[in-house]
Amino acid sequence: MPYQLNPTLPAEGMDRKAFRTVRFGSWANAQSMDARAVEVGRTVGAEFHYERQTRTSNTLAAHALVAFGAYFLFGGWKLFARGEAAAVVRESVVAGRAVAAAGRPNSIQT
Repeated sequence: MPYQLNPTLPAEGMDRKAFRTVRFGSWANAQSMDARAVEVGRTVGAEFHYERQTRTSNTLAAHALVAFGAYFLFGGWKLFARGEAAAVVRESVVAGRAVAAAGRPNSIQT
């Protein structure tokens, strides 16, 4: 399982303001942190537009996609060519759905 900054986040994610208020103690504190990131980003030519983000996402599916890509990158495609990896993919999808359906008992709720 990959390392996640927010492993207890619900599978569907949650309202960004609600999440960050709980996570960082107040919305004002969260906005201050964003402002510092924007300022530092500008010094290296990066633009951050946090005001456009309305939800904080659960990244488990993104981690799975990266792992799936790495699998192909590092030779897993050979198993697919022989028809041996289809079961692994099916099991991964089923497991991912089970995790999402079960929820997380200690997750932050909106």
